[in-house]
Order: sequence, then C-alpha cells, then structure tokens
Amino acid sequence: MPSFELLDKVADAYTPLLGVAWLALIGQSAIFRQWRQAFWRFVLGLSALVIAYSFMWADNAFLWWPSAGLDYSTHSAVALALAAAIGASSPGLRLPVAATVLAYFLLMLHQQYHTVADIASTSAAVAVPLAALVYVLRGRVETAADSFKPNPLRKSA
Repeated sequence: MPSFELLDKVADAYTPLLGVAWLALIGQSAIFRQWRQAFWRFVLGLSALVIAYSFMWADNAFLWWPSAGLDYSTHSAVALALAAAIGASSPGLRLPVAATVLAYFLLMLHQQYHTVADIASTSAAVAVPLAALVYVLRGRVETAADSFKPNPLRKSA
C-alpha cells in the first residue's frame, strides 16, 4: 500500500491535472482555429468554476455546512466543475473523467480528508447548477464545433 504522503501528492495533483486537461481542450480548438468552440469551452469551464467557488464563499459566509456538522468540500466541487466542463466539451472523455472523479472521491475518503456526507452533500449542491450550465452551454460548444471544419496550419511557401 502506498504511503499516506505519496497518496497525498496524488490527491494534490489531481485537480490541477483536470485544469490542464480543460485548458488542453481549449488549446486543441485554438490550434485548429475553431475560435468559437475555444471560447465556449473556456466560458463553460470558467462558469463551472465560478459555481464551485461561489458555494465555497457562501459556505464561509453563512456556515451552511458547519451548521449541519459537515464540511464543504471545495476539492470535490472543483473536481466536479472541471469534469463537467471536460465532459461537455468532449463526449469521448465523459466516462474516463467520471471514473477518475470517483477514484478521487475514494482517495479523499481513504486519506480521511472528508467524510462521505461531506462529499455527497457538496456534490449534490453543485450538481444542480452544473447540470443547468452544461444543459445551456453544451449546445453552444457542439454547434461551434460543427460550424467550422478544422483548418490545418498552412505550410509556409
């Protein structure tokens, strides 16, 4: 069994790696000059992050989770936000990203960072606005992708 410290490093790296994956999808659109798709992928991810951090701010201001004996899991919320942005931007990544989020939740439980109730309540709270966001913006990302054919970079003459 890996040490607590090694698993801690894995847990610390997970969310930044999801962020890199989201930015890579934006970069992929930009490389193929699909500017509208890059824009909507950016807007989708940024809006999802605003949802996750808005709940964190509200919890800090109004103590919703502590009043119920729980702890708002910002790590869970941000992971779900980035996973939603990635999944809505690239349907082929939905299942693998969902599997990694579940593994991350299990890792947080194993490391005793949060309880099942912390992760479940946070996930339930952010899931509704994230689902609405994806419902509204996914079509824009897909339409933007369909409206442009990839333009390979021109060879220099």
